[in-house]
Amino acid sequence: MYLNELGKIVKGCWEDITKHYPNTEL
Repeated sequence: MYLNELGKIVKGCWEDITKHYPNTEL
């Protein structure tokens, strides 16, 4: 499903962001 694939991409990008900016919180 397209939305599922998009969700995986967003999750991967968010994980990269939190690696570079560990102080970022939801």
